[in-house]
Amino acid sequence: MKRLLTTLLLILCLCQFTLSAKKNVTTGPEKATLFTYQNCERTPLFSGHRGLQPFGPENSFPSFLAAAQKGLWAIETDFRLTKDHKVVCIHDATLERTTTGTGKVRDYTLKQIKELLIKPVNSSKGIKVLYDYSKFSPEQLRIPTMEEYFQICRRYGCVAFIELKEDDGIIDQMIENIKKYQMEGRCIISSSKMELLKAYRKKGNEFIHLIFAKPEDIDVMASMKNAGVAFNIKKLGVPVEGMEYHGRKLESVQQVVDLCHSLELRVCFRAVDNLAKAQKSIEIMTDYMPTNCMWEMRDSHLEYQGERIDLRKNIFSSSVFMKKSGYTKSQQGMDIYNDYIFILQNEGRCLVYDYRTRSSKPIGDFLLRSASKDNHSNCANFGIEKVEGASFPLLYVTVGKYRVPIEWTCHVESITLKDGAFSSELVQKIHLDASRWEEKGYKAIFGCPAWMIDRERKNIWIFSAKKRTLLKTTGDPSTNMYIATKFRLPKLSEGSEITLTADDILDQVTFPFDAYVTQAGCMRDGKIYYCFGFTRSKHPETPSKLRVYDTDTGKICSSIELEEVIAEEMEDISIYNEKMYINTNSPKLYEFSFR
Repeated sequence: MKRLLTTLLLILCLCQFTLSAKKNVTTGPEKATLFTYQNCERTPLFSGHRGLQPFGPENSFPSFLAAAQKGLWAIETDFRLTKDHKVVCIHDATLERTTTGTGKVRDYTLKQIKELLIKPVNSSKGIKVLYDYSKFSPEQLRIPTMEEYFQICRRYGCVAFIELKEDDGIIDQMIENIKKYQMEGRCIISSSKMELLKAYRKKGNEFIHLIFAKPEDIDVMASMKNAGVAFNIKKLGVPVEGMEYHGRKLESVQQVVDLCHSLELRVCFRAVDNLAKAQKSIEIMTDYMPTNCMWEMRDSHLEYQGERIDLRKNIFSSSVFMKKSGYTKSQQGMDIYNDYIFILQNEGRCLVYDYRTRSSKPIGDFLLRSASKDNHSNCANFGIEKVEGASFPLLYVTVGKYRVPIEWTCHVESITLKDGAFSSELVQKIHLDASRWEEKGYKAIFGCPAWMIDRERKNIWIFSAKKRTLLKTTGDPSTNMYIATKFRLPKLSEGSEITLTADDILDQVTFPFDAYVTQAGCMRDGKIYYCFGFTRSKHPETPSKLRVYDTDTGKICSSIELEEVIAEEMEDISIYNEKMYINTNSPKLYEFSFR
């Protein structure tokens, strides 16, 4: 497991993600940070070919989202131009095979294209379809636009792997959108046509990738820098027939890979769709793996130098963002706003750090007005509303009182920065009355619920469990569950004391119980990011875990085991600048990807 602890320096998720880490075991241009290996030195970088097709038709929203939510490194697609010069994601120049339309894509306007539906077709007959086409809505089956594709890549932190089949203005629009969605350094521009890559290279500096490369293409691609090649070799490890480079006969696939790396070219092989081929690709050190259906083998495993690579794990990266000093009690809630990091201690003292400088010394130190010996302050979320004259939006602090009786209260604080000093005012208390929940058909909750703000959807959610979350007291975990309950976000104009009852519940979603010991978390557009555990070093039965819960589907969309990465007890999560930060009960604040 030592390889699992490889420290990664930086990952930009959703917005601009430039990966850098311990130097890759292959050679190649150091600027090509797209190919940083994650979790261990040789975790495979899978690119979902036209999305993750076992979970949706090719080049569709379901297949794109499946690739992103299941942790694939990149989402591959194809760009085509419409009659009104808009760019859409479709492989063929014609519509018959993949959509309900007929004729050429170029003969339809975008509006007409959006009236068509994608049919249940995939790029290869060998793909085992795991989706139920009848359950997709018409909106899910519309042909995605370039902009919609970039939005998904940006949101989930995936590399945009784009195949150019034509130009006529596509390249210019693509460059504009790369800048618009801040995807610089997170794109691969690929084509089987050398002239299209040369046309792009005159205008842009993203990584370029030649499909079906031949020996005579190697020098040309190497001269364009920040480039890679894909060979269509069906049987890895056999002699390469007829392949010569400047009179030198290349007798094995390994020699081909080594040659490319010596010229600072990245290299891959087309359609790594089975476990044996993936294993061989890792052994000969190819740099990334386009795949149609690799996720089908998630219950299998790959190895590199005897180390197991678990395909079921989501790809993530981590680094210590900064070290904190100045605290005197256990670290708890955290949120970040306008380059200020607010970190709460047990009992409600708040330390403020400078996000830009990452200095370990706090630049502010103040007591919340709700501070008390019984206020654990274990979860903190900035909201939307702001008091007139205040410097920050309202801060919602979960009391998290761990003494009996448990107090189900959220303190709403207004924070002001004046003359270099921070101060806080308690402007509202939100109480929870769960006495009639079961009567109204809702599940009752146990313990100290975390209050979290969904700023995008303007709601407040309560996250808790059905029973205790400690292994020693839960008993049979199959009888437990995690419960998220949705309420309106009360306004200040409603008063200083608010009580939410069963009549105020807007929705309730349950999730499988698969992690012990709730800590705290945050929300982002309907998804709950939550950390668990005390670390195995403190309690063997409660390792560190991170879960992402989708309140729209009622499913866990990401499960990340952090025991081998974070040796400290995790306390709270914040998403800022499209990155995720985890506060720990130690001097370390971690930066993470979170797909």
